[in-house]
Amino acid sequence: MRARSPPQIIDEFSDINCIKETIKKMGRPKKQLNPEEVSDLIRKGHTLKLLSIHFGCHRDTIYTRFSPQIRKGRKMAHRDWLRAIKD
Repeated sequence: MRARSPPQIIDEFSDINCIKETIKKMGRPKKQLNPEEVSDLIRKGHTLKLLSIHFGCHRDTIYTRFSPQIRKGRKMAHRDWLRAIKD
């Protein structure tokens, strides 16, 4: 077998956009979830298990993709609880 010279290899892959179009994306598409809805449901007291049933995915998926929104919802729920106790 004869080895190719470098210019032939470069010419073969000169159009990177053409290569990107031919590569197919693998795996399952991500489930579209609304971050504001996640935060709102956490604020209302829903657990990750209830959220996973509501959205139809695993609770680890919700936790890994929306941990900032979960923290925000829990802080808001705690703040609401403190306000309710003071009244």
